[in-house]
Amino acid sequence: MKFITLTDPLPYQACVATIGFFDGVHRGHRFLIRQLTRYAAGHDLASLLITFRTHPRQVMQAAYQPQLLTTYDEKCEQLATTGADCCLTLDFTTALAALSARRFMAEILKEKLSVKVLIIGYDHRFGHDRSEGFAEYVEYGRELGMEVVRADAFAMSEVNVSSSMVRACLAEGEVGMAARCLTRPYEITGRVVHMEPYKDPDEFIKGLGSDAFEERLEQAQNSFFFEVDVLRKQHNLSDPEEKTKFVHGMARKLLVFDDKVQRDSYLEALSAKYSVPKEDLRSLVIRYSNMEPEGYREVMEERHEQSRRKAIRKDPEGMAYTYRLFLSWLIEQPALYEQVKHIVHVEDFLEEPYRQVAGLLYEQLERGQAEPAQIISRFEDVEEQRMVAGMFQTTLSAKMDNREKEKAVNELIHRIKERSIEHQTRTLTDFSQLQDLVRQKKELESPGKLHISLTGDQNRQ
Repeated sequence: MKFITLTDPLPYQACVATIGFFDGVHRGHRFLIRQLTRYAAGHDLASLLITFRTHPRQVMQAAYQPQLLTTYDEKCEQLATTGADCCLTLDFTTALAALSARRFMAEILKEKLSVKVLIIGYDHRFGHDRSEGFAEYVEYGRELGMEVVRADAFAMSEVNVSSSMVRACLAEGEVGMAARCLTRPYEITGRVVHMEPYKDPDEFIKGLGSDAFEERLEQAQNSFFFEVDVLRKQHNLSDPEEKTKFVHGMARKLLVFDDKVQRDSYLEALSAKYSVPKEDLRSLVIRYSNMEPEGYREVMEERHEQSRRKAIRKDPEGMAYTYRLFLSWLIEQPALYEQVKHIVHVEDFLEEPYRQVAGLLYEQLERGQAEPAQIISRFEDVEEQRMVAGMFQTTLSAKMDNREKEKAVNELIHRIKERSIEHQTRTLTDFSQLQDLVRQKKELESPGKLHISLTGDQNRQ
């Protein structure tokens, strides 16, 4: 992938492009980008991703602090694995934000980037005030000689993937669910600041001053290099035997990187820093990677498969977290029940005891109250009581703003309804009922048709 800016010469004659912030580069993003690259390949065009270094809302709202999944550099690393030809980073400024969708398409996409085809995410909007939608983009494109295509919505049996949902999963410790959404384990990279001869920043600043502390921050080490440096201090590198032990230790540490590109990058850096021939270090890494005990791989694969089957039995299609989060949300904001009850019905909860709990909670909310303790007391078995109590202890992160919460809640509703409709479609035989399910499915796929507002806007039923 080639990374470019608006001031760089274009490395192509014409392209098909899509726009997004792409925080986390999750399954939904990858699904969109895969449509982009396939379209480009089929029409002999370059594929272009357009993204931003700074979250657009930070420009429009100075106080806004997004809870991002990835830094800009991490995002670029992930985008580089998608197979797109180019990635353009736009500086999102107040001037750019003031452009209407049509002016953005004409002045930026057509004139500066030679975009022939624009692929729009199924729910994506751009331009001043985001007041225009797909129909307007198509019309503007027709005027400009630019084809506008709506991407297919991403559907995964396990979860409706979005950056907001991934953040909600991480906030609640659902790291497995987050990993499935991201296609990789979620990681946080950090840098290590040496505080010697002090214990913490407070003591350091009192002793040496803030300027010295700022200097230490600038010298902060990558956490992996810090670990290697700790290892180095355990060996006398002037002693050939000790240096050999150190090099072998470095090789074993490099096994932590599953990604070959990432591993090779660190391998080259260590080779240069400690004057170790690159190929010698690579040979050691390969040797240690193949030193698993006989049968180890087979045993681990079998354990993984057993865990997977157990997880499926325990939580079919990963719905438990969705049900828990939705029910807890209704407890926290019972006033929104009037919006919800016409969309999500008790019958949409396909597993027990979630269906029973939903029925009891809906009965309470019809009377204008929400009493979790009374619901818990309806279950006699201690294990069931513990399970039901846990349902009301899952919540959306307090760090999410209303807009993010609204998006996450609507994704919960979409997921519950989607699975319910799929289940009913497989089991119903009455034609009229099947027709009704088809209608519901169309409503579900229509952006904004089934929408819950956390701000009191209830006109979208």
